Amino acid sequence: MGLTLHYERPEARRWLERLVFPALTLGILLGGIEAMSRVAWKMKGGSVKFKLYAEQIRTARSYRFFDPPGLALPLAGAEIVDRRPGYVDRFRTRDVLGKGFGLFDQGLDQRPVRAVALGDSFTRGIGSLDNLKQGWVALVEGRLGWLDLVNLGNAGTGNLQQIQFYGKIAPFIQHRVVVLNFYSGNDFLENAEPFDWNRALAGLHAGEDPTVLFTSIQEVFKYEPAYDFLLRSPVKSRAVWAGLILAQRLLGERALPPGVRGLRARFERMQRDARDPRVPESVRLLAEANRAGLRLVPKAEGRKVYAEVFPFHGDPEQAAALARHSAGLINAFRAELERGGVRLLLVIHPAIWEIYLSDQEKRFLDADFERPKALLKQGLEEGIPVLDLAERMREAAEESPEPLYWFDDDHYTPEGYAAAAEAIAEFLSKRIPH
Repeated sequence: MGLTLHYERPEARRWLERLVFPALTLGILLGGIEAMSRVAWKMKGGSVKFKLYAEQIRTARSYRFFDPPGLALPLAGAEIVDRRPGYVDRFRTRDVLGKGFGLFDQGLDQRPVRAVALGDSFTRGIGSLDNLKQGWVALVEGRLGWLDLVNLGNAGTGNLQQIQFYGKIAPFIQHRVVVLNFYSGNDFLENAEPFDWNRALAGLHAGEDPTVLFTSIQEVFKYEPAYDFLLRSPVKSRAVWAGLILAQRLLGERALPPGVRGLRARFERMQRDARDPRVPESVRLLAEANRAGLRLVPKAEGRKVYAEVFPFHGDPEQAAALARHSAGLINAFRAELERGGVRLLLVIHPAIWEIYLSDQEKRFLDADFERPKALLKQGLEEGIPVLDLAERMREAAEESPEPLYWFDDDHYTPEGYAAAAEAIAEFLSKRIPH
């Protein structure tokens, strides 16, 4: 007599078996979506963009808020990557002051005279490919063996932010001279931006992580959340990233990761609480209107370079108001320096269109690019030595077989930095007793 065993599968196992097919189907579907997303991402150059975002995030996370001096500064030994259409800058920071933060400078030495170079990306050396070797600050130091020139270039800022920056870091550097740099391309508008993000970061509430703010500020210096950029940073899956962006569009901040929620409110609070009273509201609104009225004349129309044409280039009243404001900031800075026994020198760096656009092309644009700078010079007090590099750079451009600017950008090439350094070295040699 045979024995028959009856085995009944547990209920849970039967349910698992029923889920196998739907799970496989879902996995294949998600895998297909991910594969298609990666193909679409690659076809649209997404891999390059993703690398760019990753570099920018890594750069942003290299910054910390140091108090003292009350500034957002990169860590010593960090590599700061700035990737542009035609070139890539890789800058190493050094702890030249022994305070734990890094500066974009070769280091202090025992030369007879010490000065600081204060300015924007042209002073830091963007476009030089290596600012410690090919930026104009390093080249001037190489030419003038008696001068230690400390690079305090602060990219993306105007003179107002640079002066705020200087006031906090100057006590750590013994010096006799400040070389202030003015960029005629957009400093008229940058000087009308009252927001001081170092002051804003100092006012963060307890528990607020500044990293996400650094990231957004580094990506777009417009003081508003860059959600697309922030959401890309932690996500490896292109399909998941696309889903997050779509969810954010539909649901707003509720769909954002916890660290990103409330970012817009934080930026609005920062803008409100960190305004500099030296910028009149009328000037701020004028600059805002000019940015909204920007016209681009691209290279496709037959010109060597694109020109950024703002309304104030063709409006004498607007040009006068912006030039008067910038001149007032510089005059006040000079008076403040002299009370401390420090001398001010001013270097004006020309925009790319000053060098490569002909007079006929400028007339075609119906803009007077020279007027604002002429008004700025008129508004400066007597006794401020000024070097306008425009004429020297035009002469160098005619003689050089290589361009002095990146034509897809507006910064000097290494050849441009070399030409500027030669003129600045001559200027400093004549103006600084040594």
